[in-house]
Amino acid sequence: MVKKLYLVRHGETQFNKLDIIQGSCDSKLTAAGREQAAACGRLLKKEGIKFDRIFCSIALRARETLSYITDQEYTYLSQLKEWDFGLFEGEGQCLQRPEVFNNLSPDFYAQFGGESLNDFQKRIDGAIRDILTDTGDNFLVVAHGCVNWAFFEMAVKPDNAPPVKFTNCAVQVYRQEGEQFIYERTLDPLSEL
Repeated sequence: MVKKLYLVRHGETQFNKLDIIQGSCDSKLTAAGREQAAACGRLLKKEGIKFDRIFCSIALRARETLSYITDQEYTYLSQLKEWDFGLFEGEGQCLQRPEVFNNLSPDFYAQFGGESLNDFQKRIDGAIRDILTDTGDNFLVVAHGCVNWAFFEMAVKPDNAPPVKFTNCAVQVYRQEGEQFIYERTLDPLSEL
């Protein structure tokens, strides 16, 4: 049986706008974030996708995003929360410049009270695989940028896939065949704005 996973990053938040690391801490969506989420809902509806099950991170920003996408019943899971950056939470994004972030040791955040990369990836992989054991064919998951990135890195092995951007409210579409996930495409609701 082939199952489809639609993995969405939340809309723009106040912290995104202010370049603040939010990880496990939280902030509300901006007006732009609410419009991104509404555009995501319109795009998924236009695509004619019907979801059998919907799951969401416990973070307010993810739940708020989901409320603009659909009014279907959903389950929220703590396992889908963003990577815990420890003492870096609530600090300036300048501390996570790409050239630094991309070269961190896997245990970097753990030494500051956060989560190691390995623990984070295992949590995300386990949560998504558990979700897809549920009955149904189409699953919507609303979570976070690093959640989407970690799943893509683990499931798809990016050497075999085109570059993917995990922008606010982008929808990565995966197909599960047995134990394997195949990245199909990214739906970009921002092109509607």
